[in-house]
Amino acid sequence: MKTKIRQYLAAALAALGIAASTVAGATAAVPPPTPGPLQPYAIGATYVSGLSSGGFMANQLHVAYSEVFRGAGIFSAGPYDCAQNSVSTAQYACMETFTARRTPRSWSS
Repeated sequence: MKTKIRQYLAAALAALGIAASTVAGATAAVPPPTPGPLQPYAIGATYVSGLSSGGFMANQLHVAYSEVFRGAGIFSAGPYDCAQNSVSTAQYACMETFTARRTPRSWSS
């Protein structure tokens, strides 16, 4: 019984320590506000980016609306049309790598 209580207490203290260090680290990185009027930005192009499932979506947007998006930043996602209309390919070759992925050369042909 005492061992269980000690384990729960140790886990609770560890969680509290992690939470406290996370809050302290998150607030330390925030710069103070700069007074004055906002300055306009000259935006000459639109880009899209995404991570994981958002990366797949960013890839789709970049290809489908290539006249709108000048570039894409895609992280931890697969190439355009990776699934090739197959749920099995999507699950096992695009998201998980149980089956071999196509090479970049085969995508261009």
